Amino acid sequence: MQNNRWLPTGASSSRASSIHEDQQQFFASKEECHLKTSKTLDDWEYVDSLSKNTRNSIEKTSKTLDRLLDKKLSILAAVKDFNDIQSSLDVGAIARKHWISQEDEEG
Repeated sequence: MQNNRWLPTGASSSRASSIHEDQQQFFASKEECHLKTSKTLDDWEYVDSLSKNTRNSIEKTSKTLDRLLDKKLSILAAVKDFNDIQSSLDVGAIARKHWISQEDEEG
């Protein structure tokens, strides 16, 4: 009879099984939580990386646009100078006189 004392009864065996199942669910839940946390961290690191790349791209684009604006202003200034030179020389009037004189000589 002494040996039977250490053997689990039906109720205690059921209780031990239930506790074991609860522990397994707890550890599974804990592991799932760790996995989700790890995935979330990976996702945040990826988003952070994209954010940094986007910020760098925007800064480069901004610098490029500033340089293009400077070039545009330089080009506009050069075109204005050319227009001023053309107006000062009155190339149109000189060309007309030349063509008129050419026509008079031919005709």
